[in-house]
Amino acid sequence: MTLNHAAGGVHSSSSVSCHTAAASSHMPPAIASNESFSGWTKTFTDPRLCVAIVDRLTFNGAIIQTGTESYRLAHTKAQAERAAAS
Repeated sequence: MTLNHAAGGVHSSSSVSCHTAAASSHMPPAIASNESFSGWTKTFTDPRLCVAIVDRLTFNGAIIQTGTESYRLAHTKAQAERAAAS
């Protein structure tokens, strides 16, 4: 999971990005992830910590689920399959 923030970040294997307005502390963050909330325990291995993070991020928030697979991931998988077939 990757958390990108205007001031710096924490990095690991899956992708979550968080962008905040540097000019105003009153602007809510925008967060995108390729993991469902249940998959966040891979990054935040303490279950209580994971629940607390998800709770705070989703409280009074808007969750938009696109239900689509990543274009980049699908493209990379297709390239790997073509390379393996040749």
